[in-house]
Amino acid sequence: MVLSTMRIDSTTPRGGRPTTSIVVLGFGFGVVQGTVVFDPLGEAVAAVPTLWQDDQIDFPVPALVAENQFVTLLIEKSDGSDSVNVPFWIPHSGVAASPTLPPGLDYQYPVFELGTVDENTDNPRRQQAADMNRIIDEMLVLRGLIP
Repeated sequence: MVLSTMRIDSTTPRGGRPTTSIVVLGFGFGVVQGTVVFDPLGEAVAAVPTLWQDDQIDFPVPALVAENQFVTLLIEKSDGSDSVNVPFWIPHSGVAASPTLPPGLDYQYPVFELGTVDENTDNPRRQQAADMNRIIDEMLVLRGLIP
């Protein structure tokens, strides 16, 4: 079993609507541009990186990613030899952003907030994850670490 040499240290922001600029910091991405794919096992929507370095990748959230859900963000080296993924929240475009956070940092709840009663879609763990991400980002904004 080969362990991944790629590592994601941070994804800022950890969620956002289409066109939101995302910065991924880490290590081992390679100097030749690889691929960034949202929801690789579902929609498989590719993002177009604006910057690709061994320790940083910048890209906008693609417009075709389904809203109001957590997706997997997959980053893969150009030769396909290594990859790493991270969860990413795509908020619902019809829900107003949090007034205390900058654009793109609005971690709205999944469909539960919209009032469904379907236990198959109302996942309390996803709600807790969205809540925790919102709290962390509000603290980072207050400390001036996120503009």
